[in-house]
Amino acid sequence: MVLLAPASAAIAALLAIGAVVALYLLRLRRRPLWVSSILLWSPAATDLEVNVPLRMLRPSWLLLLHLLLAALVSLAIGRPAIHAKDRGAPRTILIIDQTASMAARDSTPSSPQNVGPTRLDAARREARTLLRAASRTDRASVAIIALAAEPRIIAGLSSDTASADRQLENLRPTDQPIVLDGAGRTSLDAALDLAEAMLAEGAESESSAARIVIISDGDLPPVRSRGVPGARIDFIRVGPAPDPPARDNLGIVALAARRLDGPDQRTRLFARVHNASSRERSIFAVISAGDSEIARRPLTIPPRADAPLSVDLAESTADTLYSVRLDAADALPADDQASILLPAARPVRILVVTPGPNPDQDGSWPLTDALRETPRALVRTLSEEAWRSMAALTPDTDLFADLIVLHAVAPSWEQARPPRVPILRLGAPTSPEPRTIIASPVIAWDRTHPIMRHVSLDGVLVNVEPAARAVMPADATPLAWTQDGPVISAADRDGLRSITLAFPASGTTWTLTFGWPLFLDNAVAWLTRRDESQSGHVWTTAAPIATPWPLASPVAALLGPDGLVIRADLAPVGGLLRAAAPRSVGLHALIADAQAAPPQQAPIPVALLDPAESALATRDRLSVGASTIAATTSTRGPREVWHLFLAAALAILTIEWFLFAARSRV
Repeated sequence: MVLLAPASAAIAALLAIGAVVALYLLRLRRRPLWVSSILLWSPAATDLEVNVPLRMLRPSWLLLLHLLLAALVSLAIGRPAIHAKDRGAPRTILIIDQTASMAARDSTPSSPQNVGPTRLDAARREARTLLRAASRTDRASVAIIALAAEPRIIAGLSSDTASADRQLENLRPTDQPIVLDGAGRTSLDAALDLAEAMLAEGAESESSAARIVIISDGDLPPVRSRGVPGARIDFIRVGPAPDPPARDNLGIVALAARRLDGPDQRTRLFARVHNASSRERSIFAVISAGDSEIARRPLTIPPRADAPLSVDLAESTADTLYSVRLDAADALPADDQASILLPAARPVRILVVTPGPNPDQDGSWPLTDALRETPRALVRTLSEEAWRSMAALTPDTDLFADLIVLHAVAPSWEQARPPRVPILRLGAPTSPEPRTIIASPVIAWDRTHPIMRHVSLDGVLVNVEPAARAVMPADATPLAWTQDGPVISAADRDGLRSITLAFPASGTTWTLTFGWPLFLDNAVAWLTRRDESQSGHVWTTAAPIATPWPLASPVAALLGPDGLVIRADLAPVGGLLRAAAPRSVGLHALIADAQAAPPQQAPIPVALLDPAESALATRDRLSVGASTIAATTSTRGPREVWHLFLAAALAILTIEWFLFAARSRV
């Protein structure tokens, strides 16, 4: 048995037992008797006159009962508790939810303004109770796995519970959600896979069953098609009860920005705000550009519903960071602000390599003329001879082009050292030997690919020379076919895109239809990611960071919102810089050259934008395979028994009354 409040018990014992002893020291042990005269009792009267207020204690059953009564009441005030007999399995793995909703501060009667402890604080308390129980079990071992966008082992399976407790103290909430991959598996699936692997390593030395405890607010999707063999899975819910489902929280769950086509050159900013509470909320949404507030819009959101926010802004000539902030205090601050980066509008630089110096004479004009009609395109041509003279250039040489178009040009130095920009390749060099090529109709094409959007190839004929078949990449995705095989394909290798046509512009009737300029516009947009340049960029905590990056730049460093370095060795691959999913929201930054003064920085705005996390929902059941695990709101820690001590004190008080009544009889 332990005392949960030993200080209170000590103070109560000092006061109660002291009071009993003081009463017995002061109490005079005489009974009043009526007599006819005191003349015969003169010695007793003299004794009464010389009596002192204090006297030595005399043992009695009544004194013993009073002392026992004071001791029982003092122990009850100290909250005595006993430990449950079931202290868990010798091997226990704790999976602690570390997602964004675990940072919520729910309203309680003691903290109605969302200033109380977070759900993760409650999860840490539950985990410490389990660690204390494991420390009292012989040869027990405990491991801790933190669960966010991906699982992370913070304490390996070990009997050193003190070390696990220290690691638990360093556990902090993240702004990441539970991530669902393309195979339908979540990060909780990966956490259970880790737990299964850890238990399998020690299966030979441990004969008893293991235990996996998931400590979460319960807002988790169903996981796995099976449980963990040889382990019991328990679920401890933290946070408020699921009923009622409403939570006092507002969150930005969607954010986008795009330039509008038109003479006024406007930018439209769109956001969607979710209200998780059961009452209507009226707030102000503050829109900023950089550090300057540019607009403030009133917003009324119905209970447990979304409300849109749309603002038209004047277009900026430079890269602009737009931010939306909700002017309201709620349970989760991470979703109250989101930023989006809108890059400056600039033309797409297209380098067209043609067989001769004059596109009008070598049959390249249907291609060059259509490319010049592409919106915001800057087209320049280069002859094949000049192109081959560039073979001495290094692969990272800046060709001042965002897209290279090879029209009926033989592959030369770009095969051994390909340029690090997207390539559109049409046909192969025309054979000097005269030969008859029969035109083939296009019989099918993939209408779902962005390149073929709104494009029709009905009745289109193409002339494909045998040499042109060799330029079709074997690992590319075919998009159009003739009876002899694919004639259009697209590839995306490590972020570097390419499109290959088995026919030149002069070898098809496609150039006589409206589908030709549509196809080239789609191709330029897909290859150069033009839609991304016209739209704003916002990264979330649910996905890795991927952004275009100059190939000639050295390794970059990623800084967090606090200015600390997260990664210092990021290198571009295929024109893209990649980093792991950020763990916190806010304005991150990529530094291209830390030695420069000032260093070149690229802002990376990171937001939560997750409706499930902003809803702050809790659940009492978790589905693992075919099993449904009911949640408990607390671990089986010490059980308080103070009411038993009060009952014993009441029984002693009853016995004392009977003794006093018996002694009072004359």
